[in-house]
Amino acid sequence: MDSLHLSVFSKNMVALTSDLDLPQIFDHLIQADLLTFHEYEAIKNKLTTRERNEDLVMLLTRKGNQALDSFVDILKETHRHLFELLLKDMKQKGLKTIHFEGEQF
Repeated sequence: MDSLHLSVFSKNMVALTSDLDLPQIFDHLIQADLLTFHEYEAIKNKLTTRERNEDLVMLLTRKGNQALDSFVDILKETHRHLFELLLKDMKQKGLKTIHFEGEQF
């Protein structure tokens, strides 16, 4: 993941690690090939919600730039407030958001 994409995750780490409801998005992550079943099991077995969320975010940062777009797309349906935070930062950093154009927030 390039430094601009990584900075979007970094800037929003507190919101992502505290507000994500992983059971709500695990199926979406697997379907989008952002998470394997092995990765799912490793994350699911962490003791706290915060640890699970941190592990997921760190894993996604190693998946490449496309992972951010796919993750944001999932959040659009499941965690609207996180979607809006990430999209705003993507736009501010000049990252392509054509996929999300027309979103109202």
